[in-house]
Order: sequence, then structure tokens, then C-alpha cells
Amino acid sequence: MKKLELEGRIYAVREILEQNRTINSVAVELGLNRSTISYWVRQCVEHGLDGLNRRQQGLAYPGEFRVLVIQDMQVNNLSYREVAAKYNIGTHVTVIKWNKIFTKQGVEGLMTENKGEKPTGRPRGRPLKLDREEMKDLRKENERLKMEVAYLKKLNALVQEKEK
Repeated sequence: MKKLELEGRIYAVREILEQNRTINSVAVELGLNRSTISYWVRQCVEHGLDGLNRRQQGLAYPGEFRVLVIQDMQVNNLSYREVAAKYNIGTHVTVIKWNKIFTKQGVEGLMTENKGEKPTGRPRGRPLKLDREEMKDLRKENERLKMEVAYLKKLNALVQEKEK
């Protein structure tokens, strides 16, 4: 997705607030998503031009702040985007992650300094290298499972036909 420096974000917000242009027209002109520009407008209205500055990546939010944000969101029935704009959080995705942590782990989960859940499974990157024998075994098993699925589908169709 296209990103704009601070000057571009200020331009977009001023076009909407001062020149009375629509969010859609500015979004088309700049080649951006309208929800992104809408977010910038909310940030600017809520926090002034400072609201358009991106928060430094890697900067952790304190646990008490996270709890406050999630509680405010729930009590006042705010959307992720609204609460991100209200508290000048870089992106609503951060609030989504916090809410997920809160749902699974409660307040204690938000009080830790982790940045979300640990990824599961094998790391991204190059696929695992398998020797020829392992690959041959996997292909055989795959073929066997395909046949088993086909057999079960036919069996299920026969059972349903018999029940009619």
C-alpha cells in the first residue's frame, strides 16, 4: 500500500477540512484507501497536526495505557479505528491485537511488554528441503488420502440416496 510522508498527509487533511473536498476525491487523487485518509482526518481533529506524525515503530505502549484503551473502547462502544484515532495509536491493527490479547489473557496479558502473540509453525522463508525418499513417501500418502476422500464422498452419496 502507498505511504505518504507527513507533508502529504497534511495536504490530504487540509484539502478535506479547509477546501471542503470529499475524502473519496482526495483518495483517488493520491491513490490511497479512503479509510486511511478518513483516519488521518480523525487523528487531526482529535490531536491537531501532531496526530498525523507516525509513531515510531518498535516503541512499546505501557500496559496501563493498553488496558485504558481497551476498556474505553468497550465501555463507549468505539470501533478499532475510532479508539486508535482518539489515543493517537499508529494503526487500528494495534488495537485489534490488544483486544485479541485481552480476550484470551485478560488484563495480565496487556500488562506484559510483548508485541502480540508469537507466530506458530515453521518460520517463513525457504521451504523445507526433503530428501527424495521423504518426498516419495509424502506423494504416496497424498495420493492415498485423495483416494480415501473420493471413496468417502461416494459412500456418503450412496447413503444419502438410500435414505431417500
